[in-house]
Amino acid sequence: MFMIAGGALCLWGLREAFQAQRSGSWSSVEGTVVSSKLTSQSSGTGKSRGTTYKAEVKYHYQVDGAAYENDVLRIGQISMGWKSEAREDVRQHPPGPETVYYDPAEPADSVLEPGLYWSVGLKPVVGLLFVAVGSVMFRGRSCATAVES
Repeated sequence: MFMIAGGALCLWGLREAFQAQRSGSWSSVEGTVVSSKLTSQSSGTGKSRGTTYKAEVKYHYQVDGAAYENDVLRIGQISMGWKSEAREDVRQHPPGPETVYYDPAEPADSVLEPGLYWSVGLKPVVGLLFVAVGSVMFRGRSCATAVES
């Protein structure tokens, strides 16, 4: 099960990394940030309780007369435990005019920050770790079965 989940996560992450890399050559248009705020979400209980933070930036833009709305800051954006980093994203994208980068083949796909970012690499790395753990568990299980025979 670990191997399947890890493989899926790895493939999803590699797809995101490819799309993030491609976003560096997307077309651009002047758009408008309509809201920019820091959001938080608490999870867990007791000592394992934690809070993650995310910059929620909503923007509008038009391509060939068609109106679009999106909230994707960068491909692979994740909620994080560092409030200061999410707060900085909000500070960098206040309401008002902003350049929006969109996929010319699919104008509804857009970002405010094109290109690769460190967060894009997390999914493939975690996926590979799951595959490794799953293969060790599977191998240990196979060895134990062989010894019992």
